[in-house]
Amino acid sequence: MGFFYYGSYNSPYIAVCSSGHGINTSGKRTPEIEGKSIKEFQFNQPTKLKLLSALKRCGIACCDANYESTTKAIDVSRNERIKRANSLIKNDNDKKRIIYIEIHYNAYNGKFDDKKGGLEIFCYKGSDKGKKLANCIIHYLKNGTKQVNRGVKEWDYDVIKYTLMPAALSENGFMDQLFEAKLMLNEDFQTEVAEEHCKGVCDYFGLVYIPPKKETNKLYKVQVGAFSKRENAKNLRDLLKKDGYPVYIVED
Repeated sequence: MGFFYYGSYNSPYIAVCSSGHGINTSGKRTPEIEGKSIKEFQFNQPTKLKLLSALKRCGIACCDANYESTTKAIDVSRNERIKRANSLIKNDNDKKRIIYIEIHYNAYNGKFDDKKGGLEIFCYKGSDKGKKLANCIIHYLKNGTKQVNRGVKEWDYDVIKYTLMPAALSENGFMDQLFEAKLMLNEDFQTEVAEEHCKGVCDYFGLVYIPPKKETNKLYKVQVGAFSKRENAKNLRDLLKKDGYPVYIVED
């Protein structure tokens, strides 16, 4: 199955992830900010890719339901995303070990209004497992960047209604709330949202979340020369010291 990002169908846990709208979807963008609009795709896509990487780090097999969008500026239809996810369901056990997550950014009426805003997660009405997944994710989202927590809501969006596994659709801010609109291209915010989703998925499956490795400070050494006679090394050292370089001699 070509849309596996990591792992295989035989993995014990699988998450199908989608960034929803593509780059060509009409509308789905902020009002102009300094003469430019930000497309929802510009948040959804990189955040989804960061989520896929986080899930991989935690040992969860994952699929990219919009996988062409990483290389081509095309939209993957809603029906195709659903079809791809459902192609993984072979038996009842699959419905327990496979989940579906779709990442979005909300909008009200396309005009900036600071009275609205916030995050919320949708699950299909009557889906206990979908609601559990949504609650696991929002538990971490609500403790991240300060936003209004609009809670978990039951709805009948197609991608959570017609997918055959527990599904959640997250709205991670409002494109027509200026503060949240400006967050859309913030890579730290994208990473935060992705990691919060990953933590929720780990909780849902009963797995231990593995945080990303912290970068350590590295030293890069420059060697100017190597000499068989110590006197020649001293001469070069003295020359470099005159130019203000801290120099010392190491003997092998």
